[in-house]
Amino acid sequence: MIAQVCINYQDANVDKVFDYLVPTHFENSIEIGKRVYVNFGVSNRIVEGLVVGIKQTTDIEENKLKSVLAVIDKFSIVSKEQIELALSMKNYYALNLGEALSLVIPPFVSSKQIYNICAKKHEENSNMDDDLKKLYESILKKPVSINSKLVKENKEKIIKLFLKGLLEFDLKNFAIKEDSEKNLPLVEPNYNLTEEQNKALNSIISAFDEGGYRNILLFGVTGSGKTEVYIRAIQYAIEKGKSVIFMVPEISLTPQMIENVQSRIGNKVLVYHSKMKSIDRLNSWLAARNKEAVVVIGPRSAVFAPVKNLGLIIVDEEHEPSYKSEKSPRINAVEVAQMRAKINNIPIILGSATPSIEHYFYAQKGRYFLCTLKNRINKNLPEVLIVDMKKEILEGNKSIFSRLLLSEIENNLKKGEQVLLFLNRRGYSPIVICRECGYVFMCKNCSISLTYHKEGYLRCHYCGYKEEYRGVCAKCNSKYVRQYGSGTQKIEEEIKAYFKDARVLRMDSDTTSKKDATEQIVKKFREKEADILIGTQMIAKGLHFPDLTLVGVIDADILLNMPDFRSRERTFQLLTQVAGRSGREKPGRVIIQTFNPEDYSIVFASKHDYESFYAQEIKLRKMMEYPPYSYVVNFIVVASEQNLAKKGIEHVYTILKDFENETDMKVYGPSENPIFKIENQYRYHILVKFKRAGQMISIANLIKERYNYNNASLIIDVNPLDTL
Repeated sequence: MIAQVCINYQDANVDKVFDYLVPTHFENSIEIGKRVYVNFGVSNRIVEGLVVGIKQTTDIEENKLKSVLAVIDKFSIVSKEQIELALSMKNYYALNLGEALSLVIPPFVSSKQIYNICAKKHEENSNMDDDLKKLYESILKKPVSINSKLVKENKEKIIKLFLKGLLEFDLKNFAIKEDSEKNLPLVEPNYNLTEEQNKALNSIISAFDEGGYRNILLFGVTGSGKTEVYIRAIQYAIEKGKSVIFMVPEISLTPQMIENVQSRIGNKVLVYHSKMKSIDRLNSWLAARNKEAVVVIGPRSAVFAPVKNLGLIIVDEEHEPSYKSEKSPRINAVEVAQMRAKINNIPIILGSATPSIEHYFYAQKGRYFLCTLKNRINKNLPEVLIVDMKKEILEGNKSIFSRLLLSEIENNLKKGEQVLLFLNRRGYSPIVICRECGYVFMCKNCSISLTYHKEGYLRCHYCGYKEEYRGVCAKCNSKYVRQYGSGTQKIEEEIKAYFKDARVLRMDSDTTSKKDATEQIVKKFREKEADILIGTQMIAKGLHFPDLTLVGVIDADILLNMPDFRSRERTFQLLTQVAGRSGREKPGRVIIQTFNPEDYSIVFASKHDYESFYAQEIKLRKMMEYPPYSYVVNFIVVASEQNLAKKGIEHVYTILKDFENETDMKVYGPSENPIFKIENQYRYHILVKFKRAGQMISIANLIKERYNYNNASLIIDVNPLDTL
């Protein structure tokens, strides 16, 4: 038997596995996911490794094959299924093995803080010296923590005892904190499913019962009852003894979803995400690992929860960009969820009111099963009105707010109903310019203008750089400095000036940085302690306010003007989602302010018409050969000096040129990134389109293996959501 062992598996740069012979006496104890001690390198030093595969044969000559010295875990630290998922991610995203393993193994596992060193009972101890025997007997009486003084002072002796097969790692006895002991009464709704909901649920149950990997796209307008379909599908899976992973875009915005599921499923619901306190995350990890049928709710990291008997995966708001990691490793949790569903041979539900263009395309082609909820439950979709801000200016209104929006806000306040104002830009003003010399205040670390904040400072929203605002030009010392444009702070200030008696809340990254701040703002607004809520895209999803009947979109053009092929899709999705907050229990209205009233993304969003938007967008995608008609990889090279980054991207280009004639790929670049410098790192990129996924994976991995320019780092972004 041969064990494939990853040495230094905690290191993101590690990308190799080594074959080791498994001695006969270890064959029953060795498993994928357990750690072992092995000799490594010319010096044969003893190192720890993780078993990532087991096979019967090897190409290595028998006399050169080293043996496993000890199996050091009582139980696998990571399941065979999770290792398989890590290997799938490594291949698809062209990751190092260490990077992929770091995603499935939480830090508290790889650091061993949750383990004790325990001694195995053994009769024959005669070949041990007195010191070693004394240490063994001490651990036999009482297991010790890996961080204990005893272990630190006797490191070499501890390893000797492991090598003799006398010690092993075992989980500490944690008192798993559960809300289950409270046994809150379960609440069942007093209404029946609509015909559309029933049809969707029956399709999901049929897929579940039939078994097998299947993508189910649940396309339902805002307020159509997708959540109820999710919950009943979860109930069915739990009754059948299966676990469910339920993914949401952002954990801070989904307290309502968690409450809904917990009230119906009870103590089987676990929340799991990377921002939890270590002990809380550990509790959820242990509970998921030990229980037979649970529901794990969380954002990206929930897809890696160590659940047993996984039977169903649900991805709510599957179109959300927050599922895609912005930093390396640049995985997309929706794609990873699909990988995990495929490994487990189970269905996955992708839910959205505005599905990604690719997923709707696959549904139209029959690759995904499509379930549709076209109607709101007992309510109509809100009326949407578009205001052309060019006309407002021509008619003498130079305010941020159109006359129609101000009038509608006033009417709402008189009726005692609530208002939501959406602007996807925080701070006070995004640009500060000297009117004498034209100097624009820029970040010293990034090629981005600094945003003025009302508290008297300028901040870069990319790297966090901050400087005091003095109102004097840094170039010519002129005092004729002015702020241009509007952010949420400015909207808040001007709304308070127009409506002095209105109670106003603001929700953006600045007001929600403290723990539980988001929940507190949402709670205040839901309990009608405020009349107007102003916010960024944080307020566009997952929120339900019964008395919210007016939504105002201050500037619909922000995303539209981004130099990216998904800009119209993102504009349509965000406008549709934020409009969906209005009129969920009472008749609602939406006012969209724009300088591009004829743009199809805005027109179709105002009509709640996804199909027409899709029909227009898919024509452009086909013509331009963008996804779903191609697979895209963005190769980005970053370095602290511009010339080094340039040499790095030229190296990538040289490798690509070797394969250009052999494949159907199209290479665009090299060129400077649209945002050329971030955090003092210069950035060049090459965008490559492939006809087939297999080609994309093969070339991306070849580039990773052959890139050897050490002065600049290579980032491989497979299926990028933006190319900025």
